[in-house]
Amino acid sequence: VDGGEPSGPSGPLVARAQELVAGSLPRIMEKEPSEAARRLSDALRVLMANSPGSDASLASLRQSLHLLSRMEARGQIEPPKAPLAADLSFGFCVLYRGALPFDVSARLWRLVGSALAGSAAGGGSSSSGGGGSGSGSVGGSRGSATGHASGALAAAVDVAVGAGRASELWVFGHTVRYLSSPSVLAALRLMPQAPVLEACLARFEHKPAKLHFHLLQDGDAAAAALSKLREFLGPELAEDAEAK
Repeated sequence: VDGGEPSGPSGPLVARAQELVAGSLPRIMEKEPSEAARRLSDALRVLMANSPGSDASLASLRQSLHLLSRMEARGQIEPPKAPLAADLSFGFCVLYRGALPFDVSARLWRLVGSALAGSAAGGGSSSSGGGGSGSGSVGGSRGSATGHASGALAAAVDVAVGAGRASELWVFGHTVRYLSSPSVLAALRLMPQAPVLEACLARFEHKPAKLHFHLLQDGDAAAAALSKLREFLGPELAEDAEAK
């Protein structure tokens, strides 16, 4: 009517569409269990591309994350691989724009840690030698276990970096470690998946070139991620990410 107004959808309409997408997600995941993690990742990406999700949208996504965890526990689905787990963790960090609720942090901490551990087991099995069957000395077996753990961790880091997900994991790690309360962080560090995840995050901090490489490779996606970081982590952490 007035010719000068943009013809795009209004804010309330976009918010309502997001709520419909998020609200339908649990039913879709139950109908397509093999694609459940991918469907959740797609929904997160849709909401990330627009304005931050409403409380109703976030509640539905939170419910979907719990559903995904239950489906995995029942053996209905295979655990998500490391790249997909990294995408899920990053999406929730962006949409919550700050500290994650404890249940969301715990689900994602377990999900990402398990995915990295699985990648490590797959990538590190050939480097373990596999020759001894436990007949050596206690000291020797401990040394071999330590060597295997180190090789497995390197494999986990290589998988994350090779898949271009180092920056996503860095964001998730900083969100949890810097914005969670001490009691929440202590509880997360008691989880069996914590060691490999924290070790992987530490490697990113001590080897910044790997993270920097993938931020450069991502181009526009990296710029968008850093913009989101500034909104809820503060400029000093975002600048730290850019420096790395």
